[in-house]
Amino acid sequence: MQVESPFDPRIFLRRFHQHYVNFARLWTRLGRVPDGIVLRNPADQPIQVDQSPDPSIDALARSIRYVKYMQSINGKPSIVIEDESDLPPLDRIVVVTRTTSVVTADSHRVVTDVYVGERRPEDRPGGGLGQQAV
Repeated sequence: MQVESPFDPRIFLRRFHQHYVNFARLWTRLGRVPDGIVLRNPADQPIQVDQSPDPSIDALARSIRYVKYMQSINGKPSIVIEDESDLPPLDRIVVVTRTTSVVTADSHRVVTDVYVGERRPEDRPGGGLGQQAV
């Protein structure tokens, strides 16, 4: 018998912080961006979340200052928008992800968008989704 444990957003965000790699910083130190990847600075290309199918997420998404973005295709980064700054602190960070999959009998394509933002000071804890504060 499998017992489901409740999702703890604090654990998720701590792990996100622990395993995060700043590609802009890494590739700057290496002196080059890998072939097939576009790297942009958010000062040059502001990050915006496209409209999602869930209106409650849209409202939350508009209240966040986005600082980092990555799109991967079949698990490989294709677009990275970030500078060399660190992630927002755990009590302010917001992570929004969206995955789209297309699968046929002979092919597949999985596109994942990861947006990292920071709640504005006037936002209430929990981001307005009725969840626990982190």
